[in-house]
Amino acid sequence: MFLTVTTIAVAHGLEPDHISATRMIRGMRRLAYLGLSHSIGFVIVAIPISLLLIYFTYLKPAIELVSYGIGIGLGTILLVSAILKLDIELEPKGTGLIQGMFSITPSKVITIIIAMDTGSILLGTGLILWFATISALSIIGVGMLNLRAPGNLDRTLDVIVASITIGYFGYYFSLDLK
Repeated sequence: MFLTVTTIAVAHGLEPDHISATRMIRGMRRLAYLGLSHSIGFVIVAIPISLLLIYFTYLKPAIELVSYGIGIGLGTILLVSAILKLDIELEPKGTGLIQGMFSITPSKVITIIIAMDTGSILLGTGLILWFATISALSIIGVGMLNLRAPGNLDRTLDVIVASITIGYFGYYFSLDLK
C-alpha cells in the first residue's frame, strides 16, 4: 500500500502545474515552502472536498473546472513571463496552498480512496500524510532540477513547460464543458 501511494505521490509532483509553479520559484528555501504548503493545503482542504464529492457528486464538474483553471492560470503566467522576458516569481506559500487546496487531481482522489479502503483511521491517515510528504519532496525535487537547468535554456524551457501545462489542463477543461 505504501509503495503504491509513494508511486502516486511522485507522479503527482510531476504534474504540469507543479512544474510550471517550480519554474517560477527561485531558491531552495522557497521551493521547500512551495512543496510543504502544497501538501498542507491538500491535508487541510482537499481531503474534506474529496470526501464531499463522494456524497455530492454533482459538485465535481464545478470543482474540476476550478482545478483546471488554476493549472491554465499558472501555465499562462509562465508563458507570458517567457514571451515578455519578465522575471516573474510566485509567492510560494500562497501558490502552494492554492494548488493543494483547490486542485483536485486524480492522484489525490486515488490516494484518499486507498486510505478509506484500509478501514483503519490510523492507517488511512498515515497513507494520506505519506502521500503529502512524498508529494512535497517530489515537487521540491522537480524544482531543484529546474534550478540546475542552464540559464540560456530558461526561456525555451518556460515556453515548452507553459505550453504543455496550458494544453494539458485546457484539454481536460474542454472535456468538462461538453
